[in-house]
Amino acid sequence: MNLRTPSFCLDLTARRVVDNEDWVRVWADATVGVFSGGVETYLQLEDLRRFKDQIAVMHAKVGTPCEAVLFCIEPGIHLDLTSDRLGSIAGRCKLEDELSGAELSGAFTIDQSYLPELANSIRELIDALHQPNAVQPFIAADASGAR
Repeated sequence: MNLRTPSFCLDLTARRVVDNEDWVRVWADATVGVFSGGVETYLQLEDLRRFKDQIAVMHAKVGTPCEAVLFCIEPGIHLDLTSDRLGSIAGRCKLEDELSGAELSGAFTIDQSYLPELANSIRELIDALHQPNAVQPFIAADASGAR
């Protein structure tokens, strides 16, 4: 899943395919202005499906205030998109590392033209989470956080 704006970038990459309880593992990389970070997090596949469906509704109902939220019950990622009557979409994102307590958060604004590509990238991530050969292995970060 990819969302790229002039001031914000978020990439989710498959790390482990869906298990029999609907859990998946993803790596989330975010850049907010000059700050960047990444965290491995667990989601349920249904979280991604629900977010994709909410994005589709937001795109279909441009001009009607809507919300699309990607979050999980485990700490890791929270992405909130809220549209207004003019088609502007305010976004907020927070990545959280449960172990260290470190957080990276930020806000951005997009318009409805970003939604089709975002929905497509969510579909691609969901597909990858069903295909073991599409899952990228974990790459440990060094002390500086570089991978």
